[in-house]
Order: sequence, then structure tokens, then C-alpha cells
Amino acid sequence: MVNNINKLNKVLSPYIENAMKMTRDIVFEIVSQKVVDYYNEPVFSEPDESEPDYYRRTGKLMESLSASAITKNGGEFTFTVGFDDEYLQYRYPSGFVTRYYGKSYNNVTGHDVLNYFNTGSHGGTVSGSHNYWDEALEEINARYGSITNLFKQNCKKVGLPIK
Repeated sequence: MVNNINKLNKVLSPYIENAMKMTRDIVFEIVSQKVVDYYNEPVFSEPDESEPDYYRRTGKLMESLSASAITKNGGEFTFTVGFDDEYLQYRYPSGFVTRYYGKSYNNVTGHDVLNYFNTGSHGGTVSGSHNYWDEALEEINARYGSITNLFKQNCKKVGLPIK
């Protein structure tokens, strides 16, 4: 029998945590697909179609996307999907990210690459046609209404009868 708020929180916590995990996994899947789309955007040409025009890739962006564990602080559950400070501060080797007409641009960071990722650019020198982070959020909103609505849908799936 639940007769106080602490017992209610204890009963609800596993359901909420499972709904949060489901929400995190869907958000991660959508953002991860956008990173794959970024890597596959047609900025390639002969003779080596595995390397984008004008620059070489390290794969660091793709390897750095992460989803945190669900954490609980008091009565609040949180998660993060994204790129940590280590990646944001990472400095790409000279010439790996941006090389245009034989000229290398140095000091490109993970933060710079994430800006390229969301501003229709590859390596700061090759034009793309997508703002992938924005598109990930738009896809979440189109499919689920919002991240909050996605969480509510997942609460219902785990057995919490919410409105």
C-alpha cells in the first residue's frame, strides 16, 4: 500500500527510469543516424570515393557520439545524448579535417566539426546541404511531437497510465 510520497516515488521510479531509457535510446538512434547521414552525404568524387573531396576523415565524430546512463538526483531523472567536452576540445591532426586546394587549416576542434555538422559544411571547406543536428530535432518532433511527448508515450508503454 502506498500511503506517502516517498513510497509513491519508490514505486514509480523503476517505471520512469525505464521510460527514460527508451526515450534516450530513440533520441540516440535518431542522432546517430544523422551522423551516419553526414558521413554519407555525397561530397565524394573520383578517383577515391571513400574520401570526401578536399579533406580526409578520421572517423572521430562518429566514434564520439554517446548516450549517458540515466541518473537520478532527488526526484529528477536525466540523460544526455551528444558529445562530451573531451570531443569538443579534441584537436584534429593538421590537414585531416580541412584541406582545400593544397592548403591545410590547423587547430580544428571537435566543436568546429559539430558546427560544420549543423551548418551544411564538411570540414569547413566542402559544402553540404544539411543541418544535421537541427534535422534530428525536427525528426523527433515530426515523429513524436516533442521529446517530452516521446517520454509520455514511453511512460504509457511501461505501464504508467498518464494523460
